[in-house]
Amino acid sequence: MRRPSLTSRRRPGKIVAVTTTHESVQALQELGFTCLEAHVYVYLLRRAPATGYRISHAIGNPTANTYKALTRTTACTA
Repeated sequence: MRRPSLTSRRRPGKIVAVTTTHESVQALQELGFTCLEAHVYVYLLRRAPATGYRISHAIGNPTANTYKALTRTTACTA
């Protein structure tokens, strides 16, 4: 049996990209996110919903800074 590639998996009619957190953060930084905003965004993509407190502890950043990053990120998407 053939093993799926580490970079993508085929599903009927879909290709799902599999990336590491580091790769995702780098890609977001290239789009203009700060490092912290990128980490917050990636965390939410993988484990939403979550509070700022939970995110800050999961990514290892101060809670106040995490809430600031959340505010900046949501202001950009509105």
